[in-house]
Amino acid sequence: MKKLIIITTCSNIMFVKQVLSTLSKEKNDIIIIDDGSKEDYSDIKEIFNVDVIQKPKGKGLTDSWNIGYKIFKSEGYNKCLLSNDDVLFPDKVPNDMWLGLDDYILLGPLSDPVGSGRFMGKFQDVTSYVGGIKDFKDVIYVNKLLQRKKRRFLEIGKDITLPRKEPPYINGFCFSFNRDIINYEFSKDILFDPKNINTGNEKELQRDRLLKGKGVSIKSYIYHYKGCSMNSIDRQKIIN
Repeated sequence: MKKLIIITTCSNIMFVKQVLSTLSKEKNDIIIIDDGSKEDYSDIKEIFNVDVIQKPKGKGLTDSWNIGYKIFKSEGYNKCLLSNDDVLFPDKVPNDMWLGLDDYILLGPLSDPVGSGRFMGKFQDVTSYVGGIKDFKDVIYVNKLLQRKKRRFLEIGKDITLPRKEPPYINGFCFSFNRDIINYEFSKDILFDPKNINTGNEKELQRDRLLKGKGVSIKSYIYHYKGCSMNSIDRQKIIN
């Protein structure tokens, strides 16, 4: 069973190091895709034993996602986890983010109230499932709390619905998928609509093509800095 982890970034090498350090026990292949920055990744390659793809010119997040997808498809990986760089994992990808792909095509984790993207409802907000969390960045502690839950997954469209016409979708900061996703390509070897340069890529896929087979792993928690609304200085303040 071949598994691939893809981390997308641009000019945020300190956060790439941080996310890789929180994946210290991860044994699966990891690829960093940089959207056209001039960062020096030589230390990262050596320390973390990962592959790095640096695009010669920035073309946006969706392009990075599609590059990662092509590698997943062409090199015969069975399962893939795709994540932004502004996250904190426990010491590895939560097991259910992999195991759940035996039953679901696409899975999303839980996250903190801000990072979960509450504009689509609270179904990825960890506080909908457990209370009393004082430090949302303590990902190991929060994941231990979630292990007490009896249920492991909720299905989009069945267990999770919204009181409006638009169906709910998994937030794109981090999600996993299996090879069945190939049946839902936008075009040959392209999974995400290229016109959505930085936003809307996960929404279009789930709204227009992948209508079933999506779930939330309620025993998997990943902290999200919500970096799309912060600059590097703000994020450094949060870390410190």
